[in-house]
Amino acid sequence: MYKTRIYKTLIALPIAMSPPQGMQVEKLWPRADRQAIWKNLTETPKSDANIAVWYKVINDIIPTNERLHRISMAPTDICKECNNKDTLLHQLTECGESKAIWDLTQKVIARMLRTSPSNIPHEWLMCPQFCLWPPQRQRAVLWVLSQHMVYRLS
Repeated sequence: MYKTRIYKTLIALPIAMSPPQGMQVEKLWPRADRQAIWKNLTETPKSDANIAVWYKVINDIIPTNERLHRISMAPTDICKECNNKDTLLHQLTECGESKAIWDLTQKVIARMLRTSPSNIPHEWLMCPQFCLWPPQRQRAVLWVLSQHMVYRLS
């Protein structure tokens, strides 16, 4: 028993001594302001379910075919509905009815910000590091984005 414990410790030692790996959000968005992302995620008035969905989106742990194929759990990374690459952005803004829903979401946010819908980037869904003034407008935009994600991914 003592020898097996020593053996297991020696096997685990290189893993424990390896340099810490960064969070997924750091890999996806290397220039992202993590503090702004988490501040936006936690300060927006929304349910815990919405926060959980947005957390999964930010950390890219939604089971898309692209992700499942990358970890050898799907035979291909192609979307079953439209034969394009099935990424998270594709599911949220491009595939099927999500295109029309994203266009509507952009129009709502553009009206709130008094700008054009083309000025509302897709990245706000997956990396919400923006800061708007006044704070009420910021919270409203984040709430609309979270509702879009929950509708598309739940």
